[in-house]
Amino acid sequence: VAVTGVQTCALPILFALLAGWAHAQGRSRQVAPLPFAGRQATRLLLPTLTVGTLFALLQSATPQANGGTHDWWTLHLKPVAHFWFLEALFWVLLAVHLLDRAGAGASAWRLLGAWAAGAALSLLWVGPRWLGLDGALYLLPYALMGAALSHPHWAARLHERRTRGWAWLVGLPCLALLWPLPPDPDRRQPAMLLASTCLCLLLMARQPRQAHLAWLGRQAYALFLFHPFFTAAARIAFGHWPGLPLAVQVVGGVAAGVAGSVLLAAVLRRWRWTRLLLLGQASSPARA
Repeated sequence: VAVTGVQTCALPILFALLAGWAHAQGRSRQVAPLPFAGRQATRLLLPTLTVGTLFALLQSATPQANGGTHDWWTLHLKPVAHFWFLEALFWVLLAVHLLDRAGAGASAWRLLGAWAAGAALSLLWVGPRWLGLDGALYLLPYALMGAALSHPHWAARLHERRTRGWAWLVGLPCLALLWPLPPDPDRRQPAMLLASTCLCLLLMARQPRQAHLAWLGRQAYALFLFHPFFTAAARIAFGHWPGLPLAVQVVGGVAAGVAGSVLLAAVLRRWRWTRLLLLGQASSPARA
């Protein structure tokens, strides 16, 4: 997926894929729809309101920040910056859950049909920007693919050598046709969907593991929520040294985003209300 680059929303695609896979693997699929929606609202929408609002306020108040123009009357009704993903993921997980409760997860072919329907919907309808619904339609086929790949039928075929071969054979030519990408590509192109799907299949088949980075993966949500605060601060600070090499700025910004987010999350987890409001964790750290 990373081959598609940041411009094609590679990380949201990957996270949506893993969210669909984790949902199909987890116990939450047995939960009734309303309690499930409540849990996801706590986990995803509550930090959107708190951290997202704080982000918008600081962005507007900081002279050297990028962006900063917000319509305060529609704040979060129209998603703020990268927080669109949390709003979109809420709808995506709810759709996957409802489909599973309707029996789609009982059959490998029903899951394949659900993915095909989601892919067609993503290509044919952009959807409104309100509440992240356009992003939800974009991410839906990848979450459904993650749910489908959790089924034993497709999971077994995922690791076949010919599956990897077809993924390479189809995915790379599609990427070649799309490269170089324009600054704001139309991500709802059939070739883009096909290439991203093939690369997701490759990634799930290979499942590369980096043990020394596994601990960082457990901090992914905190990194998503808080990294802009620290990377922006680093960028503004580095601006006072005009001759500083770009490589130093990039490495320093990444280090600030990672270290600052991890440390802040560790502090926030110490108190129940900060853990709930800013991290969306209703349970204790040991159970989260």
